[in-house]
Amino acid sequence: MAALVAAYFASIAFNDLAKNTQQVRRNILERFRAEHGGKRVVMLQQQHIANMVAAKAATPSAARSFLNTMRALMQFAIEVHFRTDDPTQGVRRPRIKSDGFYTWSEQDITRFEAVHPVGPRARLAMALLLYTA
Repeated sequence: MAALVAAYFASIAFNDLAKNTQQVRRNILERFRAEHGGKRVVMLQQQHIANMVAAKAATPSAARSFLNTMRALMQFAIEVHFRTDDPTQGVRRPRIKSDGFYTWSEQDITRFEAVHPVGPRARLAMALLLYTA
């Protein structure tokens, strides 16, 4: 696993990602490598991935990020012939439960306008959204 993660970090697939995405994936994979680095890539099974995702169920966004990162890593493993199959295939993405978006009150708009004077993009974006339609 450690060799696969190191090869992925040096790959075009990883280096073509946005810097923020690289940072998130690097953090996830460094923790994964610390725990599983000595294990063989071919021994990783779908149930192992499902169990790791389930262990992060309390934080569904972290579980999704982990699964997305592992999917990218396994696709890379297939490309470089470390594996012939993808153990992340069929593992369900955790649902993120939300009550939706909070609708701003007049007080919220006033506070925003006090912080963001006329001119910056944030103020322009808010004005466009607020006064269009």
